[in-house]
Amino acid sequence: MVAIVRIILIIAVVYFGIRVVDRFIIPYLFPNRRRGNDNDTTISGSENRKKRFSKEDGDYVDYEEMK
Repeated sequence: MVAIVRIILIIAVVYFGIRVVDRFIIPYLFPNRRRGNDNDTTISGSENRKKRFSKEDGDYVDYEEMK
């Protein structure tokens, strides 16, 4: 039982140690490293797209699936 608690404690110390190194020490070693948000979305080129259909093609009908 003591061995399991010891292993969990060692894993926790290593995990938090890596987080501290990543957050505070790595930026001083590599100042140009960009830490951006993964949720940034960029859409480019949407102004140049042609319409896929014209007014003469008919009406658009939104179908719903029935079970």
